Amino acid sequence: MKNNSTDYKIIEGYEAIFFKKLDKIECLLQNLDKDYYENLCELFTDYKLNSNNLYKPIPRKKVPFKNNFKVKLSIGFASCSFMNILKSKLKKSIFSRKEKHGIFTLNISQVKYCNDFNIKKLLDEIGNSLLFEISKRSALSRLSIRLHHDVPDTKNKNWIDHINDLPNVSDKTGKFSLEKIYKPEPTSYFLTANTIQESMFYQFILYYHCLEYFFDNYDRNMCEEQKLEALLNDCFKAGEIEIKQYINKNKYLENYYYKRIEKNYSELIDAPITTGKDPSKGKINIKKIAKRIYKLRNAIVHKKLGRTKLYPNLKSFQLLRNDIELLRFIAKKVIIKKSNKNKEES
Repeated sequence: MKNNSTDYKIIEGYEAIFFKKLDKIECLLQNLDKDYYENLCELFTDYKLNSNNLYKPIPRKKVPFKNNFKVKLSIGFASCSFMNILKSKLKKSIFSRKEKHGIFTLNISQVKYCNDFNIKKLLDEIGNSLLFEISKRSALSRLSIRLHHDVPDTKNKNWIDHINDLPNVSDKTGKFSLEKIYKPEPTSYFLTANTIQESMFYQFILYYHCLEYFFDNYDRNMCEEQKLEALLNDCFKAGEIEIKQYINKNKYLENYYYKRIEKNYSELIDAPITTGKDPSKGKINIKKIAKRIYKLRNAIVHKKLGRTKLYPNLKSFQLLRNDIELLRFIAKKVIIKKSNKNKEES
């Protein structure tokens, strides 16, 4: 099928195309291959994975997602038109490899087209919101699909291979409907952070950026740490209780923050999240949580307030993993609370 350049527009910033006659946006997805797509099919459609038949074909039909935004949303194998255009950008060897493992796209159709800016804004808002909503599902929380950003001079770049450590779908999460529009920028930070578990300093900073995005909403006379504390107080109506409940569900976080064992929070940075001298008896405090997050951010990025910079070594990574786990939970809650159409999450 030959494509006429007047029939479509390239959406700047993404490997994405707006097909004018079809009134459809199609965007390449990163970190999605056939195995993971099969998990999506099992979780969001009536498709049943047959473990006894490894060669059961994956449905070619796209996975649809209900939403409240008067558009049609789906994820599935890339269309022929999209693939033909993509082939012109990629090396044959790279394209063949990706084609073998599956090329999947996000589709937004029945869009109200006005201009290039509105189309990109629609992809930013609805695309990232859908992928963030999917990432909240317990069976999919450890792997994040992303909108594939445009890579200049793609033919001279190597594409990042998909992560092989895929989650197994073991729980049905009920009916799915996209009802909220999340802020695209912090949502994009969050989805990117989920995919770089081996770059732990960078991962921490990306989750921190999710919070930092909202700092401009607060008084200019407040310092950054005060803005962080104010944000956490705004987003956690139950205050420390909600955070304490999350920590208590994870034994390793309890040990890390509450118990003075050989390897605990103080070895990384001396900033407890509880009041009192004994963490196991103290109460979790929002002000102290903000202080710890902020001190860790500064220790990773640069020397500040007299604190020596953290260095990338195995010990730091092992300890920081716990702080990243808590920060990820906090960042997710902040993004949800700051959504344009906000409802209390069940």
